[in-house]
Parts: sequence; C-alpha cells; structure tokens
Amino acid sequence: GAAHGQAGWEWIENGLPQTIVEVEKKWDVRCGSPYGNLSYHFVAPCEFADGSEAVIKIGFPEPDSPMPNEAAVLTAYAGSGAVNVMRHDPSRFATLLEKIYPGNSLKICFQTDPAAAVDTAVRLLKRLGPIDAAPAGSCRPCRWADIASSRAT
Repeated sequence: GAAHGQAGWEWIENGLPQTIVEVEKKWDVRCGSPYGNLSYHFVAPCEFADGSEAVIKIGFPEPDSPMPNEAAVLTAYAGSGAVNVMRHDPSRFATLLEKIYPGNSLKICFQTDPAAAVDTAVRLLKRLGPIDAAPAGSCRPCRWADIASSRAT
C-alpha cells in the first residue's frame, strides 16, 4: 500500500479482495493466506479442486506494472530454469504459477551471507540465458546478471 499512497491502501482494502474472488472463480482455485515475506505483490499458495497446488501472484493495477511483462518472459522460458506460467490475466494483473519446492527465497536461504545470495542469483540469471520469444521492451535477465555481477565485485 505505501508504495502507491492512498490508492494502494484502497486497493488492498477493496480491489485486491475482489480480484482474488474473481480469479478464484475464473481459474477454479482456492487461494490461501499470503506468504509472510512479501515486499510488493500479493503472492499466496492456492489449490485446485483435485488437490494440486499452484501460486497466485497479483500486482497493483498500474500502467507501468511489470506483471504482464514478467508473465510473458516466464512463458517464453517455458519452464527451462524458471517457473511455469499456468494462467495469466493481464486485465487483473494476475498470474497463476506452478508451485516449486522447497520454495524458499534467497533472502531466507542465505540470511547470514548476502554475498552468497547475490552469487546464486547471478549464476541463475546467467544460466537462463537469452530468450528469442521475449516481447519488445521486456526485461533481460542476462543483462541483470551482468549488472549484479559487476556490483558484487
């Protein structure tokens, strides 16, 4: 909420709960409580009627939202070193992702060694490599790896 001022707080109070209801109905999933280490987007585990699991990610509806771009890039990777996109609704800034295990963030895995977290992120980003199907103007993970690598040394 704080990142978007009053509009952000209003969205958390009204827009987000409505979006959750809409995507639960549209995708036939039941969302759980959000993960505790969130910093920007709403991210929560969810479950299909058959018991299979996924993760829902919903972003604040803003013109410059990274959500559609992120979904397009993850889709282009098609699960090769990145999580699979199961469904995406750009009008709701919502993406349903495959649930991966163990599912810990680098921040949690490397609590006492931030440099190791950066090294791990750089190695992963370099492993992802370029993608041909990325939309124009989309993020470039390999460029991120170069930037992070140069700042870490």
